[in-house]
Amino acid sequence: MRNKFLLAAAVVLLALLLAGCSIEYDTTIRPNQNGSVSLMIGFTADEMEMMSSGVSNPDAFCQEMWADSSSDFPPNTVIRQEQRGSETWCIAEMPFTDLQQLRSIYTAQEITVNRLEVVNNVLYYDVSLDLSGGGGLGSSISMIWKVTMPGRITSHNAHAVDGRTLTWNLNVGGMNRIQAESSLSNNDWVWWVVGGLFCLCLIVVVIAGGVGLFLYLRKKKAAS
Repeated sequence: MRNKFLLAAAVVLLALLLAGCSIEYDTTIRPNQNGSVSLMIGFTADEMEMMSSGVSNPDAFCQEMWADSSSDFPPNTVIRQEQRGSETWCIAEMPFTDLQQLRSIYTAQEITVNRLEVVNNVLYYDVSLDLSGGGGLGSSISMIWKVTMPGRITSHNAHAVDGRTLTWNLNVGGMNRIQAESSLSNNDWVWWVVGGLFCLCLIVVVIAGGVGLFLYLRKKKAAS
């Protein structure tokens, strides 16, 4: 099926008539161009009670849920289970050693890679995700795409930014275009130095103006 890793849990939940769930798809790219892709699915306490009723070991619920798909995950994929407050999260973390391997992970999950490369110390990240097959899932499922970029982010179409992490709220039932660029140049520190010198000069000008005004008023008062 299309987007089999991303939508597999949503289809299961829909079949079980759950009220909704949360899916996050996180990609972390480090400056040396390796990193990891994490598929994360969150279940509320009520959903966990319903889903794990037939599971022999609730602590191994995530491993059992993905047991049939484990052979389809990339090598060295780590599946773990985390408790976040009252929610239980199933996480499949897929490491990659370079952008080519990241491209392969995306392609295997039928995510279209429009551009994923470094040119002149700029990382270009541009992928498309077609969720039009999601149909009526839009009101019952929340899907978030996150990318942590290396270096200084220079361009993006994300809905939210937190440092170097960009977040998109995916349109379930439609096409999603995810774009970002970041500078990997080691010369970014120059802009910080220039900015610091500019602020320092501005402070000096303000102080000098204040001192000049004070002396002028003092001289004018003495003359009167």
